[in-house]
Amino acid sequence: MTGRADARSEASLSGEASVSGEASVSGEASVQGGSCVTVDTLRGALADVLDPEYPVSLVDLGLIRGLRMEDTTAHVQVVFCNLGCPCTELIQDDIEAKLSEIDGVEAVEIEEVFDRWTRADVSAKGLRQLRQVGVA
Repeated sequence: MTGRADARSEASLSGEASVSGEASVSGEASVQGGSCVTVDTLRGALADVLDPEYPVSLVDLGLIRGLRMEDTTAHVQVVFCNLGCPCTELIQDDIEAKLSEIDGVEAVEIEEVFDRWTRADVSAKGLRQLRQVGVA
């Protein structure tokens, strides 16, 4: 089961561990309700999910803004490069499919956040990959 919410978010992306359910992208476990699945596990899985237009992961493009587990539900906050992105549903379907493969994840909730996305959000690895295909 997937839930998708469109909402402005105040996710913490500091990378600090969180046990309160506060969103975190980098670093350690963000666990609420005793789940054994960590943020690192979620992020590692999403590192294999490529953007439909470029051969770069959603993580390296900086599109994943928050990750956390609550019981057996993976919560993902995602931003898109532009509001008119024609691939939003495809990306969300890919996120859901990949995270559903993880033992301990029974549901995936995806929240679209409306943060500003810029080139600065792309990781060094992502920039190298974009340069290889003539984009960056």
